[in-house]
Amino acid sequence: MKRHDALIRVAEYDRFRRPTSIRIDVTAGCPIPVVRTIFGAPDKPTETVVNVSLVTESHPTLDPTRKYKDRCRLARRIADRLGIDEGCHVRVDAGPYATYYRVYEIREHDAPLVVHEEHLDRLGIDGEQTVRLSTTIPQETPEQVRERGGLAETLVDDQTCEGVLVTAPHGGAVERGTDAIASRTYDRLDDGGVRASLWLLQGYNPPEGSAVTAHRRWHVGGFDRAVDGYPGLATLTGRAFDLVVGVHRSGYEWIEVGGRIDASVRERVADELRTRAGREVRTDLDRLHLPGTNPRISTNFLSKGGDRGLHVECTPGTCDRHVEEAAAALAETIRRVLA
Repeated sequence: MKRHDALIRVAEYDRFRRPTSIRIDVTAGCPIPVVRTIFGAPDKPTETVVNVSLVTESHPTLDPTRKYKDRCRLARRIADRLGIDEGCHVRVDAGPYATYYRVYEIREHDAPLVVHEEHLDRLGIDGEQTVRLSTTIPQETPEQVRERGGLAETLVDDQTCEGVLVTAPHGGAVERGTDAIASRTYDRLDDGGVRASLWLLQGYNPPEGSAVTAHRRWHVGGFDRAVDGYPGLATLTGRAFDLVVGVHRSGYEWIEVGGRIDASVRERVADELRTRAGREVRTDLDRLHLPGTNPRISTNFLSKGGDRGLHVECTPGTCDRHVEEAAAALAETIRRVLA
């Protein structure tokens, strides 16, 4: 049994339903200790869940042409009740469906929640109605999310590690196979004695079916201003990791190895991927479609100095059929870099 197979996350809440602690326990005989993280109480009373009226409009600031269509606008009174600011994320639940939005703007006098009229397909509704707003975005366990849809967060961490962090922020059905590659990379590092942490998000649609993909519903971005919405991620942001790996899935026929880490490291990763996965690998940042160099993405802002992020965009074939080969390439290169 691998270490993260045995983790059970238990959340405790204050009277306002705000997480006050996260305890990660392990089954008997598992070799890692109990880990406990304490979240400070809010400065003023806030709520973490409210029921509000969702309304729609076609205002251009809500930008219906955006790829993921994840902008919303909140009334100031609602934002204050939730204790959030512009840039934060909110989860919106409507019946069996849920999704997240980035709070693009807060207005003093406005409807409680406003989204673009062309965005409703992400919620599985076709008109204005009452919905539930939450400030914690992942609310399901990995088991529950496969059964009923939603978003799950998994963290394997000893609370002090500042070495390697392996991440897959778009796991599950969002970018299939990326969480498997990240998990197996972590396993290989752990088996080889490399101190590392693992952070995953896994998004799925509900079993009722959906007109939109899990990718449209749960392709979460913009974490740098929204870490409080992800309890596991929030425990990592006070540290600066020597190396952060972000595993992603693209639609290209080649693998892209980017990020802000040294070119020499990216080239070593590329060589291993070519050998083990048998795919074309590109590393020239100026020619990559998804270079992963934005300092605001989690791969970079969680790393030391913001310049130790390794961003890997895998092909569909790599994610579907070459999980072990990709994980071996990443783990082997990391071991050599840290040696």
